[in-house]
Amino acid sequence: MEYVKLVDLIPLDLKSTKQYLEALQVLFNITPIKNYLQQNVIPVPADFPGQVYIRSAIIQKLKGNDNIPNKILGIISMLGPL
Repeated sequence: MEYVKLVDLIPLDLKSTKQYLEALQVLFNITPIKNYLQQNVIPVPADFPGQVYIRSAIIQKLKGNDNIPNKILGIISMLGPL
């Protein structure tokens, strides 16, 4: 826990792709994260709905949706420990 930092607390239901993008946008606006995403990816442990919404945003971006930020391609959703 030495390197864990609380970024922000955002009250969202996280029941749609739009809400996941809102939460991730806060992460994307942090300067060290911006720099990190230029050369690396960030694994995001998530439950099944979280995986679906994040992957949906990635697919929309790959299909050419300009409303989705490019930084979403630096996110890898994975099943978190249950």
